[in-house]
Amino acid sequence: MRSHVVTDRRPPRDLATILAPVQAGQAQVEAVLDRCAAQSEIPLLQTVLASVLGSQGKRLRPAIALLIGQAYGVDRGEVVLLAAGTEVLHSATLVHDDIVDEADSRRGEPSIHAAWSTKVAVLAGDYLFASAADLVARLNRPRIVRQFADTIHVMSRSEFVFPSFNGDPEATRRQYLEKISGKTAALIALACDATAGGGGGARPGGAPPAPQNKKEDREEREEGGG
Repeated sequence: MRSHVVTDRRPPRDLATILAPVQAGQAQVEAVLDRCAAQSEIPLLQTVLASVLGSQGKRLRPAIALLIGQAYGVDRGEVVLLAAGTEVLHSATLVHDDIVDEADSRRGEPSIHAAWSTKVAVLAGDYLFASAADLVARLNRPRIVRQFADTIHVMSRSEFVFPSFNGDPEATRRQYLEKISGKTAALIALACDATAGGGGGARPGGAPPAPQNKKEDREEREEGGG
């Protein structure tokens, strides 16, 4: 039996082209992040939050959420809250990760604990975790809140996985994959799954919506008071 290799002959698209359909949503996410950074009345905390949330990284997770939300027909306002919540959660983990890893820099700039102190970094990270929880709580969707909580549990557990470079490449590889699956992969999965599963819109290509788990659907209505 002959195998057939399918080659995509379309010219590669740059990131700006891919993200063009969700530019308006990206601007809304940035506005939410700006409000998160400015909402505290404590000047030091405002400065630290502006440093964390204003350091525009790739914003990969919000971009994924916005693209999936558009494909699934999810309400823009809900997607913006989800996207911003995921980015704030990501930022919180970076602040704490730099403490754990004793990293003095992040994206070419001093990390928060290096620029201020470990105490300031711990408290700022805690504040960001609470801000992420506040954003997703506004959706009034207990299932999504649980997904965020589960992701935080997974990420926290993964910090206790220490790859042992003991001369066994396969064991080291397994441990490394276990660690990154609970860090990078977990947050990206959250951006995908919470958006696609949370909006109840049509599926891409006109396919019918995925069937609901009746038990979970009933629990969500009861927990949400609906």
